[in-house]
Amino acid sequence: NFDSACDVFFLRLWNMGAVVSTLEAKQRDAALLSQVSQIRQTKAARDIQASMQIATIRDRVLWITAYYGAVGVLALARSSWMRYKRIPFHFDNVFIPLNMVAFVIPPFALGYQVDLVYFNKSNRIAEEAAKIRSGEPHRWFNQHWLPQSDDSDLWFNQPLELPVALKPAYATYMESMNNAQISEGQLPLKDWARFTRRDT
Repeated sequence: NFDSACDVFFLRLWNMGAVVSTLEAKQRDAALLSQVSQIRQTKAARDIQASMQIATIRDRVLWITAYYGAVGVLALARSSWMRYKRIPFHFDNVFIPLNMVAFVIPPFALGYQVDLVYFNKSNRIAEEAAKIRSGEPHRWFNQHWLPQSDDSDLWFNQPLELPVALKPAYATYMESMNNAQISEGQLPLKDWARFTRRDT
């Protein structure tokens, strides 16, 4: 009869609406999951770039320190020679001549390039950058005579602040990634985001 036909029609219509709603929810969840994945990839690229810059600067600091150390040794040797020869010190000869300072530059500039080409400078910088990103205390370039650094408080080692709407997608993403890590015998990933609710 007409009433039963209407009931069947509206039941089917309701079922179709439920299916459409489920599909929309799945599409929304997939979009949020994709957004979380893209955010992590962007953060990883940014962290690598920042840590590589810091590691490169640390390497240059060591070379510049070695250069000034060599200039200091040269100045000390010159001063000792002048004392040995009993040459009196006055304003014109107390300072090391600029040509002697410039004479030390080319060997260090060449040594820097040779180190880059033949002695795996790029690998050392990449390893130092990885240590920086790990946030664990370590000696620069794993050398016991170099300064110790704790990079855990650097800005890119801090968790990102994400909107609360991404929290379920983040939890799903991390669960999937950690399951893959554990299945390969690797340690789980550390949390890289935190969630804040902004009240308007």
